[in-house]
Amino acid sequence: MKRKIWWLAFLTSFLTVFLYPFETLVVPEWKAPRRTIHASLFMRLFGAIRNILRTGIHSSFGPSAYLIVLTDFEHSTENADYTPGKPLAQTIVVRRIG
Repeated sequence: MKRKIWWLAFLTSFLTVFLYPFETLVVPEWKAPRRTIHASLFMRLFGAIRNILRTGIHSSFGPSAYLIVLTDFEHSTENADYTPGKPLAQTIVVRRIG
């Protein structure tokens, strides 16, 4: 009986942690609204496996953000990418190509 109760307690705890939606930063504060998502460990694991199956060696994981400049001319942006753990660029440099 004690073994059954212990097993039930363990399974309940495991499922609670596995299915609890944890918050993750998706878009940093970069002169744009900060965005977060909530996803359980199960969905994060399922999403990673699905990502690998769909894109193979080109898979990427974790938050990412970048800035796209839309104009009538060809432009190149520098330092417009977000890398977790690194500070955000204070200014974005846009150079005209040609």
